[in-house]
Amino acid sequence: MTVAEFLERKARRSEATRQTYAKAEASFAKCFKADSPDVVVARIKGGKLDAYAALDKFVAWLTANGAAPKLF
Repeated sequence: MTVAEFLERKARRSEATRQTYAKAEASFAKCFKADSPDVVVARIKGGKLDAYAALDKFVAWLTANGAAPKLF
């Protein structure tokens, strides 16, 4: 399933939900300087990028850009 297909399914529930997922997926692609999150997923599936390392990098990127949740 591509990102576009995923977003289409989420939009069936709520436009706000679709927008939330779209923003997160765009941020994921931006973190890796990719045109689409599908490119990053393909790199993970192809063994060129470790999934855990990718998630760790994304969390660090979110934190550095002030997008990570704040505690208390």
